[in-house]
Amino acid sequence: MPRKTCRCRTFGKDRVGTNDAPRLLYARKEAARLLSISIRSLDYLIAEGRLPTRRIGGRVLVAHDDLVRLANRGSSDTLFPAA
Repeated sequence: MPRKTCRCRTFGKDRVGTNDAPRLLYARKEAARLLSISIRSLDYLIAEGRLPTRRIGGRVLVAHDDLVRLANRGSSDTLFPAA
């Protein structure tokens, strides 16, 4: 009997087999996890306009390229500047 392939909810990769291509869009919870920040901090970045989002079917989604761009910012540019 062949093994069933199930979709992993956290990162959208198959548990059986290989899937090296990143997803194009991530939900807020997934995006926060990939950046190692809280959902509240992610919402702050979205509200400040520092992280663009897309709304599809009522869901707020963040593009993979935008996450990479945010993560690759230089060390002199902090994510959360002092007020």
